[in-house]
Amino acid sequence: MISQEAFENLKNHLDKVKKKLVGEWVKTAKYEEGFASAIGAKTEKSRYWDCVWQNVHLELKKSKSGLFWLDLVRYSEYLLKKNSDSQEPVITLFMIYHDQVITDIFATTTDTIIQKINLLENSAKDLLRINKEVLRSLNAQACLTKADTEDIATFRISTKPPKTYEVM
Repeated sequence: MISQEAFENLKNHLDKVKKKLVGEWVKTAKYEEGFASAIGAKTEKSRYWDCVWQNVHLELKKSKSGLFWLDLVRYSEYLLKKNSDSQEPVITLFMIYHDQVITDIFATTTDTIIQKINLLENSAKDLLRINKEVLRSLNAQACLTKADTEDIATFRISTKPPKTYEVM
């Protein structure tokens, strides 16, 4: 389980470094190293996370449209604790970008994502069974929208300046 203190420390840190979340790396498919470098995290590839910051495992998800596609086989493995990595607590950072700038970050746990997509133990077992039966591997996905990620977020970081209106 991830402590509230760990979330608070990550939130404060991301808020401090959010101006560094810009660059050519934002638009690329291999953005994980650029993000990790920008926040001072260590890139560490696992099936369930992309980098580690102060002993906190971070999974990174990036979208321009606000739609996030989730690998149901991978989440099934995590739910059923199929290996040692799947037993580690993970914070997922859902990031929305525009051009070369990360504009919003929504943070939550993998366990919360599994609850939101309503992945149940029996369904997870079925997905893993089918994954073994098919040639190569099963491609099964669930989708979360920006509104979904806002709904489950423990915190949000926005790099956009607040809108101000002039009263006439």
